[in-house]
Formats: sequence, structure tokens, C-alpha cells
Amino acid sequence: KWKIDSLQDAPQYQSKYNDLVEVMKELEAVQKLENLQELSVYGLDQPTKGTAHYADGTTKTILVGNAAPGGLNYYCKLEDQDDIYLVSGTTAEKFLRSTLDYVDLSLTSTVETTTYTTSSSDDTSSSTTNSTLNISNITIQRKDLASPVVFTNQDNQLVQNGEPVDDVLSSQLESAISSITASSTVAVSPTSAQRSEYGFDDPKATVSYTVSGTTYSFTIGNGLTEAELPEQETDEDSHSSSSTSSSSITPIKAYYVMMEGRDVVYIVSKDSLPWLTMDLQ
Repeated sequence: KWKIDSLQDAPQYQSKYNDLVEVMKELEAVQKLENLQELSVYGLDQPTKGTAHYADGTTKTILVGNAAPGGLNYYCKLEDQDDIYLVSGTTAEKFLRSTLDYVDLSLTSTVETTTYTTSSSDDTSSSTTNSTLNISNITIQRKDLASPVVFTNQDNQLVQNGEPVDDVLSSQLESAISSITASSTVAVSPTSAQRSEYGFDDPKATVSYTVSGTTYSFTIGNGLTEAELPEQETDEDSHSSSSTSSSSITPIKAYYVMMEGRDVVYIVSKDSLPWLTMDLQ
């Protein structure tokens, strides 16, 4: 099992390690270049390096330079050879990942309803389909609420303060906790200063719930606007060419989130955290 020691407090993507290993086994080029120029022309004078150590004691180092015109391919060469090649962006990306790119972004599994069929003992041809809600409880605490809001499962239905929750809210709650995935990782083993910077000393909300016997707990910190998101996460379609008033409110697009049991700070889209704005009064 592959790992990066500095990420020991975070679950890691084994699939990303595996595909990097496959590339190191056999690097496929798109094209071999002719009429070579100085390495600096290709960004290979200060390249990204990937070195593999093999069981027979040999090593191989691959250098990845700049993107070629058009951005689909990258310049690449073996460290001990003069030939320069073009490799696909998909191949180059495996060498250009940062350490944090190896952190698994899946926070929870999909919450599913168990469906089963029962048959009448008197008439085996007659059957009834039933569903079991696998959520045991949900607790939501927000800064705008005087006290935590608690939902429990009674007789296969979510209940609040002894009263059944209406179908609309029940559906919203089930959807809100289903298959949460972060968009990126910003810190592993964050310092106290980082926790404060990201808003975890005075969080916007805390949420915990139990599904199929497993309890998940999240703390939601500060929000991020479009301009504050990492570059790869910005939505180009949301940018307006017209200027906006300095007094206008910039909408929040995502939040810093920590999950109990993982010493990791994630960025999660606002759309994946509907309990922050859900009407729970």
C-alpha cells in the first residue's frame, strides 16, 4: 500500500499512486521532437522530476517541462537521455500533482434506503415492498439557532420534538447527508493558527448524524467567495464582465470543513452543505 508519510493523518487515494506507478513502468509519448533547442525553451531546465526505484536496483527519472502550445501536451524527457518528447496532459498531470492532491476527498458514502419484500404467509403470491431508513439521528447546531436541532428515527420516520418531519424536510435532510465529497484539501494536521484562520475556533455550524451504525461529525468554518477559491475551482461562467458596486454582497461559494477523526481541512461546495441555510425554525 502506497503512502506519503506527511499525509498520515489523512486517507489517501491509492488509485492515484497506482496510475503513477503504471506510467513509470511504461511512458507513452505522443511525439518525438526534431530540431531540438535549448532545454529552457521547453521548461526542462527547471523541470518537475519523477524518480522510480526498481527492485533490480536501477532507477529512472522522468522530467516534465512546460505545456506545449495548445495546452493538450507537455514536454518531457528522460534525465539520462537527450531526446525530448511530447506526452499527453493526462500523463503529465500524474507528475504535476501536489502532495495534497493525494488526499481522498470522499467524506461519506452514499446514504441508501434499504428496500425489502415481504410475502403473506397465507398467500405466497402476494408481496409487499417496504423501505427502511438507515439514518438513526441527525443533530444540527448553527450560530443562528438558539439550540441544537435534533432529528431521530422513530418507526422508520424522522421525528423532531416528538412530531414527524414533513416529507419535504425529510427528503432535504436525507439528500444533505448523502455522499459528501470535498472539492480540494487545504491542510493536513493544521496548526492552531490555521484552525483559527479557517474559522474553526468559532464555526458556522456543526453537524453529526448516524447512518447504518456509523457516526459522522462535521465542523463548518469560514466561507469562501469566488475570488477566494483555489484557481482550479473557480467557475468561469460566474464571472461578470460588468463592474459591481463596492457595497454589493459577494456570495459565498464554499466553506472550510473538518471531519471528526480526520485531521484535515477541506473545501466543500456550499451546494453540498444545504443544512447551513435549511429552514429549521
